[in-house]
Amino acid sequence: MRAFFTAMTLIRYASMTMYFKQASGFAKDFKRLAKKYRSLPDDLLIFEKIIAAVPLGTGRHFAVLHAQKSVRIVKARLFCRCLKGSSLRVIYAYCESENFIEFIELYYKGNKQNEDRERIKDYLKNFVRRASFAGTKFGGGGKAMAGKNSLPAGRQAFPQPPFYPS
Repeated sequence: MRAFFTAMTLIRYASMTMYFKQASGFAKDFKRLAKKYRSLPDDLLIFEKIIAAVPLGTGRHFAVLHAQKSVRIVKARLFCRCLKGSSLRVIYAYCESENFIEFIELYYKGNKQNEDRERIKDYLKNFVRRASFAGTKFGGGGKAMAGKNSLPAGRQAFPQPPFYPS
């Protein structure tokens, strides 16, 4: 069984606060790909701002892979400026009741055709275990608190609606 450790960021959008977490597998994927594609950290922040506004996404670039009452697993395209046309794929879990999104997997479409189904199954199994252990929807029932790792240094929370280029 794999352990999932998370890092968290916080984005405020209008009157709603969205919490972002990263599973340990995602953090490893991100670190590996960020070395290769230098614009990836900034591109991920832009992506976070977009999904803070529309968590399940719109259009053909988002697909719901798994839907339960408590959590939805979504696969989305992440445009990376360094790739110029090709794109990365992001798999994330969205829990509407707790207002958080947890990134599960990040991969380059040219190297890997499909998402890692085993990682998603492990995540869902651990998600159910955490929820049943605490007796609430997610690990204790309270809102996650933003700590010292809530936003990278020099970054501010998202104060205005996202800009969509035409």
